[in-house]
Formats: sequence, C-alpha cells, structure tokens
Amino acid sequence: MNKLFNTLFWTFILMAIMAVLLKIVIGRLYESEESEKRIGSLVVSVKYNKAEAGEDRIFGYRVPYGIVWRTGSGDATEIRFSEDCFFGGKKIKAGTYSLWTVPGEKEWIVILNSETGQYGTRYDPSRDYLQIRVPSEKLADRRESLSIRVMENRRGKPVLQIRWEYTRVEVEIR
Repeated sequence: MNKLFNTLFWTFILMAIMAVLLKIVIGRLYESEESEKRIGSLVVSVKYNKAEAGEDRIFGYRVPYGIVWRTGSGDATEIRFSEDCFFGGKKIKAGTYSLWTVPGEKEWIVILNSETGQYGTRYDPSRDYLQIRVPSEKLADRRESLSIRVMENRRGKPVLQIRWEYTRVEVEIR
C-alpha cells in the first residue's frame, strides 16, 4: 500500500510540474499585446497575440488569401467598443467581439464575430455580427511583427490598423 501511495504521489507531483512548465512555454509562444484609444467618449481596445514573420512570406503563403484568419496567433483577437459607434461605416453596438479577417491581394474582409474567448481555429460563421470589405495597401517597408492598433491614420481619423509584412489594412472608426 505504501509503495502504491508513493508511486501515485510522485506521479501527481511530476504531472503538476509538467503542467506549470507547459503553461510557461505556451505563455511565451503567445505573448499578448493590447492597444487602446479614446475617441471622444468612446474607448476602443484590441487584445491579440503577437506573431513574427521571420524569413517567411506571410500573406498569400503562411496566411493564405481567401481563407478566414484569426488575425493573430493563439487565441482569437478581441476588440471591445465601450459604446455604440460606426466601424467601417456600419453601426455596431457596444460590446466585445472576436476579430477575424479574410485577406486578399487588393481587399480584405474584416469580420466582427459575437463569440469571444475561443481558440483561434474555432471560427463559427453563424455568429458573425458584421462583415465589411476594406482595401489593403502594399508598402515598401517590411514589418516583422504583426501589429493591430487603434490609432489615427495619416488624415487624422481614428482607425483600426492591421500591419504586417508589406501590408496595411485600415478600418475607420467613428
């Protein structure tokens, strides 16, 4: 009986240590980034997991054109609006949404989905709240790290900007 107890005890301890180590490794793989912007009384915040390009070509290769992408790595990206507003010219209600995209060479589909908290491969199109088409812009300078920010664009208008590799996509917020 004592031998069985010792075996179970040390098995439990080893499993607990492995669980902690796994949590540390996964946490490093999926570092979370946040961006927040106040637009009058509206506060828009985005939370996403960083992704690095390295030597890879991203859009059209690692992130294929025409297929829904979680717009980050790990968990689905979330965007929160503190009050009703317009996103890409369409009225939306205050709340938190998961952010998905369908990248294309010349334009993207940006999707706000009412389901949140899911892992990034668990997209349910029946829960889509909004889909809008926005142009994508090819840039001369390369960005290694994915960036999803709420900011003012070159014309001074608040936008959600997605920037990675040689691509920039902006969705106006008002």
